[in-house]
Amino acid sequence: MILENPSNFSLKKMQELIGKSITRRDENGPITKIKYSMNDFGDIDGYSVYADNVGIIPYHYPNDFHQCNDIYQHLDISSCELSDEFRGDIKQALDRIKETEKLNGKKLESIRFLPVTDRIAMRKDDSYDGPLYKLYLSLRPAFMLGDYSAVFNFWSLYGEVRLIMKSPLQSNYKIYEIVRHLDESDVEEFLTLYSKFDFLCHEREKDAIGLDGITLYYSFYDGDAYRCGDCWCPDEDEKEFMLLKYLFRFYRECFTEDGAHKEMDDIWKYFHCNEAF
Repeated sequence: MILENPSNFSLKKMQELIGKSITRRDENGPITKIKYSMNDFGDIDGYSVYADNVGIIPYHYPNDFHQCNDIYQHLDISSCELSDEFRGDIKQALDRIKETEKLNGKKLESIRFLPVTDRIAMRKDDSYDGPLYKLYLSLRPAFMLGDYSAVFNFWSLYGEVRLIMKSPLQSNYKIYEIVRHLDESDVEEFLTLYSKFDFLCHEREKDAIGLDGITLYYSFYDGDAYRCGDCWCPDEDEKEFMLLKYLFRFYRECFTEDGAHKEMDDIWKYFHCNEAF
């Protein structure tokens, strides 16, 4: 969800929730901290609301701030004394999200009939001064403790990638982060990849599911519309595999530690790929 202003409330106004009690999965606890939350691309999309005694995963405002019967995300604010102003803001923000999703769906439907090459040409001619494309990739191996993620921002002739590695490379669990500049050749490589793999309209042909597998997650925004997707264990003959090659290339270039290379080699071998880095 990409929203510049997720709520009419300021962060200062949200602090009024601190100390109020909410319930999740029959566990009750007070709200202790509130801060802006970011989506995959680093855009503010709401607020993260932290509470004691109800798990370490924060609630997301406004999405989670209504009574939900999903057993995995059960949140009850009936005991939380919210003012009518807050409840009105929750409704307004949720309505905005629904409208944004509906509008995005219409954009995706119209894009579906436009060739990728035409979309690329259209975006390259755009006078918009922000990134023309945004790509988020995350690789989560079930048989390892860490995960790998990357946020790519592409302009017409240059870009940048923020690589994050959460991995116990040594004796402790650490988070490594590197930002790398992308030159024109990197952008052209990405556009070539996009022309082969339609991020906005791609439908996965098969799904190899395994509890010991690897999950590839991606979120893509082309300046007009966005699309999220995930899959299990893409084989080397699948289009999703190109995303893995693209992701691993930057990790191999930026993370030079022997431990990091060994972990990536282990993941690469898991995909039964005969092609070297």
